[in-house]
Amino acid sequence: MVGHQLISKVVRALLISLFVFAVSFVSAVFYIVVLWLTLPPSDLAHDQSLLETFHDPFVRSIGLTGAIIFALTVLPFALLCLGENWLQQGLVCAGLVLGFIVIVTPFSPFLGAFGSPVAAILIMLLQRFAFG
Repeated sequence: MVGHQLISKVVRALLISLFVFAVSFVSAVFYIVVLWLTLPPSDLAHDQSLLETFHDPFVRSIGLTGAIIFALTVLPFALLCLGENWLQQGLVCAGLVLGFIVIVTPFSPFLGAFGSPVAAILIMLLQRFAFG
């Protein structure tokens, strides 16, 4: 019985880890799309298509690096805070973080990028300790 409990905890941790990394990559793509949509006309990339933006190696490398750092920062909190219904709580957190990116990024790209993992951590802490 102890072995079964250990296996279920390991599987749960792996699933949460996969979920966190997937949401991190989706958040990075979302962030890039929001930035692209809100580029001022004076920006040199303003006339680029979205596909051209994603083909830019600089955008890809920064996006991937940011997503990995986001995931590694948020993962310990996700493992600690997400309870039995971790998928439901994770989807709520992901939706709120994507909303944060959409609302904040047009006004402050820096805050949109570096505030979104902080928002995710705060949301998970609230879910764990304020709402049980």
